[in-house]
Amino acid sequence: MTRQLYARLIPEIYANLAKTPFTSLYGSQSWAEDLAETFTWFYLQEFLGIKYEVGLYVDSKLIFTFSPTENDFARQKGMSISGT
Repeated sequence: MTRQLYARLIPEIYANLAKTPFTSLYGSQSWAEDLAETFTWFYLQEFLGIKYEVGLYVDSKLIFTFSPTENDFARQKGMSISGT
């Protein structure tokens, strides 16, 4: 695949990620990374007030936002891991 084709798939990839319990693409590759990232993002938000968000821009225009702590599936998992 060419770089341009990968770039066109990014919105679809993140839209699909938002339908899963994973907090990142990296975390979806290993249970250990998923555990570490889920705990980290929820700890940062719940205890330190820091929100993690991925923004996708095309021609300087925001077209998609992904926030794992606002994903219902990931939120349930994160709350149980972080004890909140």
